[in-house]
Amino acid sequence: MKARIALGVVVLVACSAAIAAGRESSMQEESAGIVSQYKGIFTSPPVNVPTNKVPDGPLLGNGDVGVVISGRPELQRFWVSKNDFWLAREGNHRGGGPKLFGGIDVRIPALRDAEYHVEQKLYIPRVEASFVKGNIRVSMDSWLADSENLLFIEMSVRGHAVSVEADLWAKSGYGTTTKQTTRDLHFVTRKFNMPDLKYPTEAAMALRTVGADPAPFLIRENSGKYVFEGSISNSFVLKPGNKVTLVASISTNHDSKCYEADARRRVQRLTEQDVRKFWQQHNKWWQDFWAKSFIEIGDPLIEKFYYGSLYLIASCSRNKSFPPGLLGNWVTTDKAAWHGDYHTNYNHEAPWWGVYSSNHVELSEPYDAPVIDFVDRGRYYAKRELNCRGVYYPVGIGPKGLETTLNPPDGDRPADGIDRGYFLGQKSDAAYLSVNMIMRFYHTYDLDYAKNIAYPYLIEVINFWEDYLRFEDGRYVIYNDHVFEGPGTDMNNILSLGLVRMIFTAAIDMSTELGVDADRREKWQHVLDHISDFALLRRNGKTVFRFSENGVVWRGGHGDGLVAVQHIWPTGAIGLDSSPALLQIAREHITQVGQWTDSNGFCAFYTAAARVGYDPQVIVMNLRQQCLKYAFPNLHILHGGGGIEECSAVPSCIDEMLLQSHEKVIRLFPVWPRNKPARFADLRAVGAFLVSGGYKNGRVQYVFIKSEKGRDCTVQNPWPDKSVTLCRNGKKAETLAGERFTFKTERAEEIALCPGRVSLDQMNRRVQALRKTMMGISKRKALH
Repeated sequence: MKARIALGVVVLVACSAAIAAGRESSMQEESAGIVSQYKGIFTSPPVNVPTNKVPDGPLLGNGDVGVVISGRPELQRFWVSKNDFWLAREGNHRGGGPKLFGGIDVRIPALRDAEYHVEQKLYIPRVEASFVKGNIRVSMDSWLADSENLLFIEMSVRGHAVSVEADLWAKSGYGTTTKQTTRDLHFVTRKFNMPDLKYPTEAAMALRTVGADPAPFLIRENSGKYVFEGSISNSFVLKPGNKVTLVASISTNHDSKCYEADARRRVQRLTEQDVRKFWQQHNKWWQDFWAKSFIEIGDPLIEKFYYGSLYLIASCSRNKSFPPGLLGNWVTTDKAAWHGDYHTNYNHEAPWWGVYSSNHVELSEPYDAPVIDFVDRGRYYAKRELNCRGVYYPVGIGPKGLETTLNPPDGDRPADGIDRGYFLGQKSDAAYLSVNMIMRFYHTYDLDYAKNIAYPYLIEVINFWEDYLRFEDGRYVIYNDHVFEGPGTDMNNILSLGLVRMIFTAAIDMSTELGVDADRREKWQHVLDHISDFALLRRNGKTVFRFSENGVVWRGGHGDGLVAVQHIWPTGAIGLDSSPALLQIAREHITQVGQWTDSNGFCAFYTAAARVGYDPQVIVMNLRQQCLKYAFPNLHILHGGGGIEECSAVPSCIDEMLLQSHEKVIRLFPVWPRNKPARFADLRAVGAFLVSGGYKNGRVQYVFIKSEKGRDCTVQNPWPDKSVTLCRNGKKAETLAGERFTFKTERAEEIALCPGRVSLDQMNRRVQALRKTMMGISKRKALH
């Protein structure tokens, strides 16, 4: 039998090699057609650069180095930062946190008052700038290599020649900076190596021009007049028909002991053939990235920000030892808001909540490093502050065991002068940090990851809660644990009640898979069976959740949307398998909180609404409004309460509407508008399943499932009024029936579910028909 490809889903055949090759080819073709439609467009220079929050300029990133572009056509500034460029000074009043390294200025005086047009491409990322003045048209295309920390700025001109100066600079302040200029190379350093730091950080950047003839003179604007200066390094004449490339390399002492020499060597040895090789590698990395999954929902606005959000997190999260801070790797100041650190009470966790279901799990690999590095300090705090085993984390941490909020000015400092952590009355931060590890485990069932990272950390969290929980009157109670930041004595707040349910369930599941700690599971199950219920409140004549059983009763103002729903998402304590009564309370709760626009809640509120089956029309309508009103041209959505945490909102919400696997039950299009056709391929479900499906006219059209780990698979029948034929690797295997069914799978097995008497050939025709439908919708939307 031959492999047949449709929708990026391989129709199941016996030849596994053909399946793999066909799937990869088709997924690349499909994802290219969808993602390449979208880009960020700028028709005027950015106004929010530099900033202590999220910049509004074009963004580039290779997962480590980040670049923000700003300025008018005659002076383009490339702000360069890096995930590991931290001032490792502890304490939030001491100036520690990620810092700006420096940048590159490109001056072209002839472009003063030129027209400005810049595009930030997503599919093969690059920023393409076009500046026009009279008969001069300068193109400036920039991109970052993915295998090396190299920035390329490619320039060409039409009309007549222009003079160009490229200048490399390092930010001054805190540490030391140096600058060296030769005819062949610009070289700068910035170093933080003061004796009071937890560890030193030093960085170097080198700049070289490839393909240019040195300028006999430089035209520089001075007080409105042009003056002429002698030739200097990286000054050149850009001529029609000639392409000039500026190449910059950045390296730190965390990359290599010989980081200065490495930065120089990368650019000095670079040839035009090397540039082509890096461009080819750049193409391949992103083609492979986008081919891992796709969605198509007939709504170009939401799709644009779905893929834009994934672009942003992929651009800032690939350094496994140094995950991005609050602002990603686009730091344009030395005074980033909230220290730019890893805030443990949701900000550090939230950016990755969309990568698991969208099948980009690899982007979450950097997340764990600072969490694991802080375990020893967390044990110290648990013992000293609360006399508990396990770990107790403050709100602010950094890389390599750094504590950014140590001894805060508004905190309590004991009379004995012992350093004090900043906990804001919350006992939940260490448990919250386990959420991403638990999500990754359930979506992959990667037992090596569980054994070496997730489970050892989870046990520390479990140890803490075994000690901290109080068993009173037949139930477990949580005291003195504030639901909001700040001192408080809340009892049984909704976040911690959700987290306790999540961590003890995960502990049972992980320990079972790993074959360890069987003697502890009885206790863990006892906690799950007897943990306090969520407290309820009658409000406006309806039942909703209290924020805590004793303490904060209710808050529904701006900034409260996150706290209001965390027991639903991301902790997963409530979902479509919950009782109808509990689901009704959850939906009414979301209605009364009503924070569809929220400074902190965007990363959770929409996905929580989808998780409990809220009206999908309302979700989509409000999600569109967020994309229209709160987005920058660089596709960053910002509500003011953070930074890259908002990158998870659109992907996690849309994925949850298209596919749910909460409580290990796969549901196709569970919360999707009946009048909107949609399709997706290779979204990742709990149980390590890759699922593809289509929807049209209020009915599921097809379902394909690939089993990565050979686990049992439970599916909510997509056609509850019909029996279902299950095909394995292209062959009819069995007939299933009922509202829900479970079937065995094998590793790498391809499953197709066919309703009633529908054959695989008919399923494929449905796939192609829906593909044409979606293409038609996209064309009509584009016309409008």
